[in-house]
Amino acid sequence: MANVVRKEVEGIGISNGFEELTLCPGSYFTEIAVPEKVTIPDVKPDMEQLLSVMVDARIVSTRLINTPKGCSEEGQNLTGKKLSIELELQQKVKYVADEPTQSVHAAHFTKLVNSIWVVVPPSVIVKDCKGNNKKVCIDQLLREGKVKVTPYIEDIYAEQLDKRNIFKNITVLIHVTVKDEVGLPNPCIFHCGCCYEDGAYYDCCYIDNAYVPCDYYYHNICEADNNGCLPNPADCNTEDCSDC
Repeated sequence: MANVVRKEVEGIGISNGFEELTLCPGSYFTEIAVPEKVTIPDVKPDMEQLLSVMVDARIVSTRLINTPKGCSEEGQNLTGKKLSIELELQQKVKYVADEPTQSVHAAHFTKLVNSIWVVVPPSVIVKDCKGNNKKVCIDQLLREGKVKVTPYIEDIYAEQLDKRNIFKNITVLIHVTVKDEVGLPNPCIFHCGCCYEDGAYYDCCYIDNAYVPCDYYYHNICEADNNGCLPNPADCNTEDCSDC
């Protein structure tokens, strides 16, 4: 757990190691900002100076919902499945009281954030107990507890507004992983963007550091052979996909 100091206010609870996450195409994640104004409880004395805000994040619940499939003009890709996540932020505020003794006090706050959405694929290729690749529906993996949702606190900002009120903004990365998932490169698994070609949008795969339409590969190769499935991207016209 790391700290950050802004305007003499210390933010405590920055997650360790999240900078080293590999969030390449095909990763499942989202980032949210949680702005909030809180008021010191009436039983507490007035505030002279805000000292610190400590934050701890935990996942309360996760459920899977069905969505349409398609791509938007902005590049949003819907696969037909999406995780709805509820996040809880436990927060502890410390301050110096506005009184002659200048005693230090603490106030506790809880913030629930509902309907955080992370798009996931309908199915994922994982390693079975024998080390073979196997396609499994995301619904089953969630039921079996093999879908892990991890919150990472990226930033904590807090500012004293007056003797009773504080403004806070907490930035959180929500990262979803699947146990034993076969990683990149594998266009059978990841539909990770939208490409525009010949007047239409296509699902895209990330192969050899470039996006290529993977509709042909997925329907003609991946369905028949999910063991590796590394098609030659030279077979696909990528001219209009360079800006995906």
